[in-house]
Amino acid sequence: MDITNPFLNVFTAPNQDGFDVDAVVGFSSCDGGSFDAGAEYSPNSVVGTPAQGQRKNGTNVPNNRSIESRMLGIPQMSDASTPANNYPFYALGYGGTVTLKFPYTILNVAGADIEVFETTFGDNPTRSCASYPEKATFQGSADGSVWFDLNAVATADDAGLILCRDGKLMIPDGEAGLNYIKITDVTVPFGAGSTDAYDIDGIVGLGQCSSSNTDIRQIAPSTEDVIGEGEYGIEIYPNPASDIASISIDAKNNTDNYTITITDVMGRIVSSDVINQGKASFIHNVNITDLTSGIYMVSVESNGTREVTKLIKN
Repeated sequence: MDITNPFLNVFTAPNQDGFDVDAVVGFSSCDGGSFDAGAEYSPNSVVGTPAQGQRKNGTNVPNNRSIESRMLGIPQMSDASTPANNYPFYALGYGGTVTLKFPYTILNVAGADIEVFETTFGDNPTRSCASYPEKATFQGSADGSVWFDLNAVATADDAGLILCRDGKLMIPDGEAGLNYIKITDVTVPFGAGSTDAYDIDGIVGLGQCSSSNTDIRQIAPSTEDVIGEGEYGIEIYPNPASDIASISIDAKNNTDNYTITITDVMGRIVSSDVINQGKASFIHNVNITDLTSGIYMVSVESNGTREVTKLIKN
């Protein structure tokens, strides 16, 4: 949406037309799941109020296991190394659910898209879910309104849409990516009355990568210092033209030399003239009879500033 102020002093010519859109490029960086850079692709906010469940014995999850910020940012990888009383996670409680928002879109890439870290103190990665069956389902959304299921990357214990403890998820085919993730505990009550089901340590988007040394923008090189924005008041008439194109310059104050160049769509110069009128406003006529029909670009340069407009040859 253009919000240019047309009353600024720099806008003096009648042919200025506000913001010009050349292209829009989306970028994603190459952290590849590295936890040093994981915060960029880890949730950074909680959406709404989590619907936290209760412990197996029907009591509320303790406050030190209910700090929402501990689901956000880089996972603390606390399964084996963190003292239990630090509780660097958020416990969903049985049947609890929470929605988190990522600061950047998590793209649907080849292979796993998301890795989830659930905290189990003193855990052993070879331990089966049957002996510690904390589980959850996951959904993704682009807008926080329409949801789709995320598929668990199968291990010996994971199946379908359910993750047991830590694990990886895939965005389904047909979905470009997600900005929101919803986690719902589906743990079957087990163990002592103090168990509080699935504990979220952190989430990281994986493979969010496009090569940093590949610039997908195609930008024509320019030797001019400044691209002008209407200072020269360029108008071409008639346009389209078949024989003579009259290029009108109304630069207000600039009386220096001008170079007027016409190029085809391949960037090849078909006409170039140096004009020394000694005045700010003048008309330069160009014979385009011999040019083939098509679109041409007219460049007007003076004092390191260049402006470009379009000419159509009938």
